[in-house]
Amino acid sequence: MVDPDRREAYRDTLARRLERRRDPRGRRRGARILAVATGRAASPAESWFLWRIVDCGFPAPSVNWPLYAPDGREVYRLDYAWPELRIAVEYNGYAVHSGHEAEDAARAEDLRRRGWIVIVVEAEDLVRPGRFEAALEAAFRQRGVDVSGRVPRALEGRRHREPRDRPIRTGRRARSSAMH
Repeated sequence: MVDPDRREAYRDTLARRLERRRDPRGRRRGARILAVATGRAASPAESWFLWRIVDCGFPAPSVNWPLYAPDGREVYRLDYAWPELRIAVEYNGYAVHSGHEAEDAARAEDLRRRGWIVIVVEAEDLVRPGRFEAALEAAFRQRGVDVSGRVPRALEGRRHREPRDRPIRTGRRARSSAMH
């Protein structure tokens, strides 16, 4: 694990190494994975949701982003935020949020009064991301950002070339036919 005080410098070093790669294969995927590997998620489920957001083709959000009041005190720490767009995704995991539904609803409403679009997600959305994916796309659209060209499964590996038209011959038959 990288020391939190040196995390950003380490990430910058990795980003520069990705940019300087002579072989472009994997460069885009590496940059997207680096955007997800922030070390800032507060739980494994938050890490999975961050992965899911980026894998759905959305830009990587700021993770556990602090929202400050005009007097400088921290009001909230948003699970995932696009601060320049005032879009927030809040993950209400069972372990932390069970029994706190009223407080969570009041927090989301306060954020909306402050001009934020708030999308609340739960563990179910990890398995079936369609609802939160549509809500997030609508939030970006509402802010004037076109995400219609996003690429789903952006973090999955892709083959860099198609399979050959014919199988490669190996073994004794291949050697004997090469001699004729």
